[in-house]
Formats: sequence, structure tokens, C-alpha cells
Amino acid sequence: FPGTMSGKVLAEILSGKVNPSARLSMTFPRAVGQIPIYYSELSTGRPHDRIEPYHRFASRYLDESNSPLFPFGFGLSYSQVEYTEMKAKEGAGKHYVTIQVRNTGVYPTKEVVQLYVQDKAASVVRPVKELRAFEKISLKPGETSEVAFELTDDLFSFIDNEGNEIVEAGEFILFIGQHALDDRFQLTVQR
Repeated sequence: FPGTMSGKVLAEILSGKVNPSARLSMTFPRAVGQIPIYYSELSTGRPHDRIEPYHRFASRYLDESNSPLFPFGFGLSYSQVEYTEMKAKEGAGKHYVTIQVRNTGVYPTKEVVQLYVQDKAASVVRPVKELRAFEKISLKPGETSEVAFELTDDLFSFIDNEGNEIVEAGEFILFIGQHALDDRFQLTVQR
């Protein structure tokens, strides 16, 4: 139940008085046969290949796309936001990954910048991609903002088979985007 003020809020969103900026906290399947579907699926020996979806040995449905209807972290706005220039930076003995975010629309907006991490090889099976950090920023029309994420051990840690939180050395891929399937901006780092 959306509450007693849902009508007023919905009217403000539909009339353009309020610019929506929320993001989905779950993945919406395209068809019932995709259930269970979630963004942090574990990697398999026959992963789905989005570039070549009909590869002979890839995991896929016969009559439906593997992609969800709406991915985790997806959201709409009355404005358009453009991501550019993902970079690794250092400062004061700390490491960061940054991205430029620009409001190219005519309305002020809020954007949720999401950082996902993929562990290329670990002692236990890791998800293909995990949301590890996010930041919500406000942008006026034409405004550009640099969003920085500090590369702390928390971004790369996981629970091992003994129940301990650990960080293993290795190769990690960092993704910054608007939702879980947005992999236009990625950077490989060594830990």
C-alpha cells in the first residue's frame, strides 16, 4: 500500500512538478521462466554471453532473452545524464576511481552513481558483479560533477568458507554506471 499521500505524490511526478530519482532495489524478470533472477548471480562454467547471445555453449533460454525487463538499480528521470571519463587517481596515499557525470537535460535532477565490483578469481565462487558503493548527487541543467569512490579494502572483501572476512590479492574489474547491466565504463585493478 503506497500510503494516504500516494495520489498527491503520483500527480506531482506525472505533472513534472517532481523529478523522480529513485532506483529499483530488485531485478524485474521479463518472463516467469526467468525466476529466480537477480543481479549478483554466481559465475558458472557456461556463462551467458551478452555480446554473442546465441553461442553454442552459452547458458540461454530458447524462447526468451536472458536479460531482465528492468535490471537492479534501474530508474527513470525527466532529465538525461551522461557519464564520461572514468579514471583511476591517487592522492594522499589513497586510491580512487572517478567518473564525470553531466546533466544534459533541461531539468534539475538527482542521479545515483553506482560502483560494481567483479572478482576475476577467488578462493570461493563470487558473484559476476556486486554493488559495493553508490552516491546520489544533485545536478542542475548543464552541470558536471566528478564522483569519486575511494578504493578501500571493504570494496574487495568477502566472506570465506571459514566465515572470515578476507581480501585476496588478484584482478578486479570495477564498473560505474546507472544500473547493474550498465557496463560501458569499466577499469581493471590489481589488489
